[in-house]
Amino acid sequence: MLMIVNILNIVPPVDSAFVAGTMDLPASLSLCPDVPATPGTGWDVAIGIISFIMLIAGLALAGRILDVALPVVGCFIRWKECVNLENSLRLRTNRNIVASYFLTLLCMIAARYRLWAPSFAEGFAPFPFLALTFGVVVGYLLLRMVLAHGLKPRESRRKGNYTVAIREFYTYTIGAGLLLSVTTGILSLCGTADELIRTVLIWEIAAVYLVHIIRKAQILASSMSLFSTFLYLCALELIPTAALVAAALWF
Repeated sequence: MLMIVNILNIVPPVDSAFVAGTMDLPASLSLCPDVPATPGTGWDVAIGIISFIMLIAGLALAGRILDVALPVVGCFIRWKECVNLENSLRLRTNRNIVASYFLTLLCMIAARYRLWAPSFAEGFAPFPFLALTFGVVVGYLLLRMVLAHGLKPRESRRKGNYTVAIREFYTYTIGAGLLLSVTTGILSLCGTADELIRTVLIWEIAAVYLVHIIRKAQILASSMSLFSTFLYLCALELIPTAALVAAALWF
């Protein structure tokens, strides 16, 4: 009843409702009220499609992910687990495939939260920035491959562990991908600010990279002197990583 009374109060009298041959209704009774438009952006649609594809790919790789999960965790605990993983053809193959998946996921997370953000890319739209992130990661991996191939030792007794030390990077890529994916999901659901998420992710990457460096040093030191291990670490890790950090700080 109150609703009917309110409507009657706002409807004008019949003799004043028509102005110049047209019916003059109050704005509150307009059949097409002004509603602010909230169109979705192309980036939102693209992210939705890419996320769906990554979800399907993750489900397809679920068996391989479960197969390498425990060995990857073991590599964070003992360096010899890296050797055991590399010596298994099945685990090594699954590790490489799963690492490719998580590397793609890491690129998406890095682009979303601008984990690598040089000043020249500040004005980049999301899509170009995602392409830039993928390009930088590919360049970083190529530089690592060139250095690893050029510095490969000639002594046969060193070649086995040297190969393990080079390829264990893929193992810790899986660990970083899992860690950052879980962290991003939890913090996003909690409504955490993007800047805080970015800080947490950077610290997590630094922690995983530190473990990766320690394990690589242990693997190399098992077949060469400490001085040679230090030189190899400087050449294989310091040069590409320093180039990556320098590009973000100075360009």
